[in-house]
Amino acid sequence: MTRVLEGKFGIVTGGSRGIGEAIARNLAEKGCALLLNFTSESSRAPTEALCSSLATTHNIKCESVQADLSKPAEAVTAIITAAKQHFSTSGKFQIDILINNAGVSQDRNLNDANKGPIEADHFNWQYSINVLAPLLLTQACAPFLPTDRSGRIVSISSVSSSLGFVGQSIYGGTKAAIEAMTRTWARELSDRATVNAVNPGPVVGDMYFATGEQFWKDIQGYQDNTPLSKLEVNNEDTMSRLTDEQKRLIQEKMGGRRPAFTSEVAGVVGMLCTPDESPLVSPNYEPKIPGFSFPPNFTVPTRRLQISPFNPTSPTHCAFLVQLWNTDDFISSCGKTGITTPEKAYSFLQGRVSEHYSYHGDGMFLVSRQTDDGVKPIGTVSLTRGIPPGPLHLAPDIRFAMLPEECRKGYATEAANSLLEFGLLLVVVAESPLGGLEAASSLRPSDGWLRSCYIDAEC
Repeated sequence: MTRVLEGKFGIVTGGSRGIGEAIARNLAEKGCALLLNFTSESSRAPTEALCSSLATTHNIKCESVQADLSKPAEAVTAIITAAKQHFSTSGKFQIDILINNAGVSQDRNLNDANKGPIEADHFNWQYSINVLAPLLLTQACAPFLPTDRSGRIVSISSVSSSLGFVGQSIYGGTKAAIEAMTRTWARELSDRATVNAVNPGPVVGDMYFATGEQFWKDIQGYQDNTPLSKLEVNNEDTMSRLTDEQKRLIQEKMGGRRPAFTSEVAGVVGMLCTPDESPLVSPNYEPKIPGFSFPPNFTVPTRRLQISPFNPTSPTHCAFLVQLWNTDDFISSCGKTGITTPEKAYSFLQGRVSEHYSYHGDGMFLVSRQTDDGVKPIGTVSLTRGIPPGPLHLAPDIRFAMLPEECRKGYATEAANSLLEFGLLLVVVAESPLGGLEAASSLRPSDGWLRSCYIDAEC
């Protein structure tokens, strides 16, 4: 794997277990040096063991620091002091990545019949750790961020910020606060870093499986609408990561919809920390996980073609993307992309393209045709959801790119038609007319779900 974060230094709060541990593993695999924060003495040994393992496995420097974020001012001082002590030996001290992951939750209803009413101490405890600590830590790190906009700040929020779960007046409020601060920081720190929040839904772990049947019922609607959450009983990798009791609960009590794995959340965070992460993206991500992964392997066959997801680990796919995007026709039409090597193509496919597959259920797909020498990649077809939704963005834009020698053969229309029939998306609209209404008319509307489409008939 390309070590796209080689030479970078990152801080992860709550890095001893759960999502924090998974994020640490993801960043270390990418070559990032790390400072992992933990709170309690009981977490010291596992955090130090994790650091040692990451350092040995990935040849990085990894240190840990104990700091209780319920006392934010003291904790922030301890974290910054440790960071300078361990990661400024060359004289220059720079924080490239900050992950505000640590958080706590304790549900309680208004005038709770079992736990009693919500009190100030209960409120202050959660807000100190979930809101004030990341605020003060981000503020303390800001002067040490890069000056070339290459810094990355990612905070872990939750769908609880918007779904209004019973008993989460305080917790949901803390996560809404994180998202509000994220939008502000994205502007205030725009010359130094991108700032994003990731909003996971349910995540595999003791905490979620202990929430109980009522909460599982409350969140079932969300799970039912989460792409790829259906438990794949024939997927050995998925099933091996769950205990027998977890499998039983998912099947019997959770509608057959599994929570996300921590590594899937970490995948989204890791993508946001890479150099390919654009400074122009929305500052809030709600990964519809199970998620930072490609959809189930599929091939859409047509009369002459086949359409499939890109695989970043395929040298053929990476080389083809470089070839396609560096033709004179493509550059004159779309400009230079900067994807000039297979390594850069890998990074783009592994990051941006796979994020679209996972989060949106759409994106750029590979178009190939059968030749005497086997299957040959000839172009791409992209179906991308319109953002924001509304009259001018009814839903996705449809676009194509074909090798010059493969144009004017109707391949783009054939590929788009097949994807639409495959059911990836419901409504298609282009941002602007590109001509080729003959090709648009050849796309067969079904049940009124094809509203409008402009494509280039020459492809």
